[in-house]
Amino acid sequence: MNISRNFLSGIGAVAALVAGLSTSPASAVSIALGNQDFQSGALLQSGIAEFLAPQTGEPTPFGLFFGGDTLQQATPGPFIASWTFNFAPGAISAATIAFGIWDHDTAAPGTQLTTFTVDGVDVTAALNALMEAAGVGTGSEYDVFSLALTGQALAQLADGVATFAMRLDGPAICGAVGGTTVCSPDVGNGAGLDFSTLTYTVGSTPVPEPATLALVAIGVLAAGLRRRRA
Repeated sequence: MNISRNFLSGIGAVAALVAGLSTSPASAVSIALGNQDFQSGALLQSGIAEFLAPQTGEPTPFGLFFGGDTLQQATPGPFIASWTFNFAPGAISAATIAFGIWDHDTAAPGTQLTTFTVDGVDVTAALNALMEAAGVGTGSEYDVFSLALTGQALAQLADGVATFAMRLDGPAICGAVGGTTVCSPDVGNGAGLDFSTLTYTVGSTPVPEPATLALVAIGVLAAGLRRRRA
């Protein structure tokens, strides 16, 4: 009787161990470029000067303003920027790219996001759906966007290098902070990139199927039981 109880107790312990191994969590890693200097949804009353003030020392292209909405700005034309993450190569099961951007003007009529790619793979439509949401991207507005990478875009991360590239064109917003009045004439879309964070999940080390482990464990315990009876 004692032997049977020990046997059953042993099986229970092994089953618990198997359950723990089969559900061991994967590890998430985050890499940040630049610092988040504003809260998402903030309206910067002082414009470019307010955006640039806290950006000292941040790596290019973060903390910089690219393009311009009107001919009166120093660099009229589209916002064009790219940035690269470097990390250990390997199989990645999930990933999210997040970034903060100011004065991107997506509340204007039409579509301002012309392209957004990761290592050349186009994910423009997915990001555009976030940027064109109601109430996002009014004049002088700062927003943080977070986009899950899937399919071919996710597969690009396996080599440990991920380059993101973005272009914004007009129509752009001029006038009051928080407004939606379109510039005239409209020549581009100036915007400032504040930071970006890549968060990716490395899959856990594969373990044998729980049923297989359980059968092996039962065999070991049974062998031990027979030796004790002998």
